[in-house]
Amino acid sequence: MLPRLLIVLTLLAAVLIAPFALRPKSDEGGASLSRSERLVIITPHNESIQSEFGNAFARYMKSKHDREVIVDWRQPGGTSVIAKFLSSEYSARFETLWKKQTGLPFSRAIKEGFQNRKMEIPDRVQLMTQQGMVTDPTGLRQLSEEEKAGLARQMFLQSDIGVGIDLFFGGGAYDFSRQASIGNLVSSDASGKFGPGALAKQQPGWFSDAVMPEAVSGEPFRDSNYRWVGTVLSSFGICYNTDVLKRVGFTGGLSRWDDLTDPRLSGQLALADPTKSGSTTKAFEMLIQEQIQRLIDGGESETDAIRDGWNNAIQMILQISANSRYFTDSAAKVPRDVALGDAAAGMCIDFYGRTFNEIFQQENGDSHVQFVIPRQGTSIGADPIGMLRGAPSPELA
Repeated sequence: MLPRLLIVLTLLAAVLIAPFALRPKSDEGGASLSRSERLVIITPHNESIQSEFGNAFARYMKSKHDREVIVDWRQPGGTSVIAKFLSSEYSARFETLWKKQTGLPFSRAIKEGFQNRKMEIPDRVQLMTQQGMVTDPTGLRQLSEEEKAGLARQMFLQSDIGVGIDLFFGGGAYDFSRQASIGNLVSSDASGKFGPGALAKQQPGWFSDAVMPEAVSGEPFRDSNYRWVGTVLSSFGICYNTDVLKRVGFTGGLSRWDDLTDPRLSGQLALADPTKSGSTTKAFEMLIQEQIQRLIDGGESETDAIRDGWNNAIQMILQISANSRYFTDSAAKVPRDVALGDAAAGMCIDFYGRTFNEIFQQENGDSHVQFVIPRQGTSIGADPIGMLRGAPSPELA
């Protein structure tokens, strides 16, 4: 019994000690990790995109500025999961700030009010702020719950509290616009020297209509106040497996959103949950807009086309959903399962679909994974990036 116990303890000690003993003393470039700067980015993007952007930025900083940079990626889930995470983290940080500065309890009204983008600051609160009375416990207790919520909103927007993350990268313009409106994304740091807004003042030509217009064909490419900007352009479409399609009775490929309603695809579609994936939400939005535009092109008035097109699109989404195998939390899983033959087709963003097309491309150029942009069924959008309030490394961000 004793020898067995010694063996178990020896193995346990080896498991605990090995990571420290084998830990590298330097990074790939040979520089001490202790001297490296760290940029923390939260993202829904997969490892290939993280590697593409992160490695390129690290190389650029080394070659142009002789600075060692480590990009620390955080990927808790899809865009919606990240939004919930940021909301929770900022709420916890602001609760500490609120109690410290006001001495008042962090009530439900305060919790809901400090990130309420529609909250208007009451005149009484503005007056107290001008007179420097916002830290007077006696005066604060006389405020109504609505006024306290307005004060909380004002304090949050004027604060520099952070969650230990510099940048939010990847998702959709809607999600980023929401993060900007509630105050999580900022145009510049507390000093006003760093951030997209500060960069726009230094390099106005970079954000001109000829280079990066605010919007194109109704799709925003950057925030009007520079709280987020686009990094790359992308579209949305259908990825499909030609081998699986033949097996279920398709002689050709797929080309339109309504092809996904075909009964032969029952149980064969890989879909992501639009409540958790920003790219899938955008794909459904494209489908709805396509149906509305079809009716407008057919002669219906805009009002009637919006009503009828919406109804048609919702019916299509229900039919597509009926053909699904599952609703995953990760949009990156869709093209992967299509490529492996676990699904016939799915809705995905273009760079996911085209990546798998290239991965499985043969010497003659053929690939069993194809990606198609539905004709008149999509638009070109920007993949955003924004600096978070209280970023630890605003200059690097």
